[in-house]
Amino acid sequence: MVTGYLSVISKGSAAFVLMTVLMKAFGTCALVEAWNVGLFWIIIASITIANLFAIRQKNLKRFMAFSAISQAGYLILGVMDGTAQGMTSLVFYTWPPTSAPSL
Repeated sequence: MVTGYLSVISKGSAAFVLMTVLMKAFGTCALVEAWNVGLFWIIIASITIANLFAIRQKNLKRFMAFSAISQAGYLILGVMDGTAQGMTSLVFYTWPPTSAPSL
């Protein structure tokens, strides 16, 4: 239970920090397109490659590890949006797993 909680918290906080830094540093200038293209390719690679490797696993822990990597790609989708709706999607995506262990 603690492992799952720490896994979600670390990914969620990294996504929030990434979104904050990118929006504060590049939010209103022409570099938004540049980091959007970079994030797009990182998302595609993270989701696709991690899921392909996860399918091949026989060990459940390795399967879950690769699944967590692909989930990070889905989290970064909210960062790539760069709007209030993107931040809301980050909160919506990370809130249930972080509150579940406390129930």
